[in-house]
Amino acid sequence: MGYNMRDIILDKFITMMSKTPFEWGVCDCALFVADWCVVYGGFDPAESYRGRYKTEIGAKRQLLKKDKSMANALDLFMQRIKPNFAQKGDVCCADLDDGLTMGIVAGRGNVWFKTDKEGMILIKITPKIVWRVR
Repeated sequence: MGYNMRDIILDKFITMMSKTPFEWGVCDCALFVADWCVVYGGFDPAESYRGRYKTEIGAKRQLLKKDKSMANALDLFMQRIKPNFAQKGDVCCADLDDGLTMGIVAGRGNVWFKTDKEGMILIKITPKIVWRVR
């Protein structure tokens, strides 16, 4: 099966992001997903969050103040799809050790995550919620 344009753009994005260190408020799990939405979808679901926090606690405070959760923030921009219909390039949240974490579907049951411990990781996992980026 050949590559389509989304696959090529996503591969370049993942390569770039794998070289970018994790930093709260700059390149964390939520901004990793939001940056993908900017690159591929042309919209920024985290626009009102950028530059407003520098720690995990600060990120949680901003979420509680504005949308209550990252899922609610993404719902304002994209439609949820059933996890079993997830495709490469969709964004999602899944249960990792530290709770719900935002990621990008890599295909074949794998998801890319940006974490503060491992940096960029690819995990075989079933997402809890999936959104299609268009």
